[in-house]
Amino acid sequence: MKKNTSMKPNYKSNASRHTLKAHTNWLVFFWLFTLVTMFPVAAQNDTQNSLLKGTTEKNQEVKNEGIVNKYSQETAFFNAATQAYNESNFQLAIDYYEKIIAAGYHSAELYYNLGNVYYKQNDIASSIYYFEKSLLLNPNDQEVIKNLGFAQKMTIDAIPSKEVNGIGKAYLKLIKSQSEDQWGFFCILLACISVTLYLMYYFANTSMAKRFFFTTSILMVLLSGLAYLNASLVEKASKKDNPAIVFETAKVLSEPNSNGIEAFELHQGTKVQVLEGFSNWYKIQIADGQIGWLLQNQIRPLKE
Repeated sequence: MKKNTSMKPNYKSNASRHTLKAHTNWLVFFWLFTLVTMFPVAAQNDTQNSLLKGTTEKNQEVKNEGIVNKYSQETAFFNAATQAYNESNFQLAIDYYEKIIAAGYHSAELYYNLGNVYYKQNDIASSIYYFEKSLLLNPNDQEVIKNLGFAQKMTIDAIPSKEVNGIGKAYLKLIKSQSEDQWGFFCILLACISVTLYLMYYFANTSMAKRFFFTTSILMVLLSGLAYLNASLVEKASKKDNPAIVFETAKVLSEPNSNGIEAFELHQGTKVQVLEGFSNWYKIQIADGQIGWLLQNQIRPLKE
């Protein structure tokens, strides 16, 4: 009997194409959904930092290039402050900068300039205060860090820092080098790359390419999860961090009343952490771990 060699419909091939199309549609939908729902979160930025934008100058010089402000009055104040600084009329410069802040405008550059002006006035506590506020908005500004170091050398208190050692310290330093928004952006970007690689896995023609795209896609998912974890750690650390600067020589007491025992003494310009408040007192902690109470008017929180 002769074998029937006639062609039969390739139902298996059609089913495969249907399955591939379904997977592709689902992945495209997931990718678009990710972009639409998560990208606005990554697009968040520090609007305060964009209100007044300057360029970097050398030590103890004001930043006055490229300041952009649609409100002419604040621009006039800033220009007047720059002129006053250049003429060594530092108190007038301070008055103009303070007027800009009173109007509700803030930026790392504005605080940097105020730190420099107060340094010229030998008001070390105020200088450190504004340099620290500048770093809150732009933690990686090496010029501000350098000038802050100059100011800190003028303080009396030399408190050793109680820090985590080894790998833990290095990892904390790494994740704090980026903001919460930046880690969130990395998380979303890596997730999008993962979805794209997953699509390429389905369209790949060779087994080697499929293995490469699939493995890389899984790796991107893991890195995206790590970025999300880092963002959460930075957020947690930021909420826990409540720094303040001492503005007058103060006796730190063991309890929140004037009859408390003196635990230690702090001087102007020292940075402390505010743990809690009670009545007109703050419970504070210094870098070496010691804890005590100060009157609220003796220190000034940086996150006001």
